[in-house]
Amino acid sequence: MKILALDPSAMHKTGWATVHLEWENGETLPLAKRGKLTREEWDWGFWEIDGWNFQCRCNDLKEHIIATVDEFDQLVIEWPMFYGSSKGQIAAEKGYTINLAGLAMYIAGWFQVHWKDVHLYTAPSWKGTVKKAITARRFYRLFGLSEMTVDHNAIDACMMLVHHCNHVGLTK
Repeated sequence: MKILALDPSAMHKTGWATVHLEWENGETLPLAKRGKLTREEWDWGFWEIDGWNFQCRCNDLKEHIIATVDEFDQLVIEWPMFYGSSKGQIAAEKGYTINLAGLAMYIAGWFQVHWKDVHLYTAPSWKGTVKKAITARRFYRLFGLSEMTVDHNAIDACMMLVHHCNHVGLTK
């Protein structure tokens, strides 16, 4: 089973992560049975999403997924939410919030992901209110990596996927 996580952005960058879980006796082998998370099962990165309008950016993201990830069984994606701050109001007025929701559903629809296999998490639901630097430190520690430069969008996608695996019982 391959799970794809996406952390889309209104600013043309989308973080992605995948985990490929092996099967044992017809069942997914929980990550906890295999010990520490390993780089062999996980992959991550980010894509620069281009296009002069929303539809072109949706199509560009779809093409990146096809080229890099190919097929997947489940989709985990950060679901936008409205923030009452001035920054949140500006994002809503510019259409960023609704476009992120549209992008999520476009990808789910294009790849014909069954509704039970689409998992939506708002940022506060998967990471709370911690700063990006704290999420990055958790990422490096969890994967046993010395701190190096990994794009924060990729880190967020990966850590959201880790949260999902914990949430559905694939870990611990």
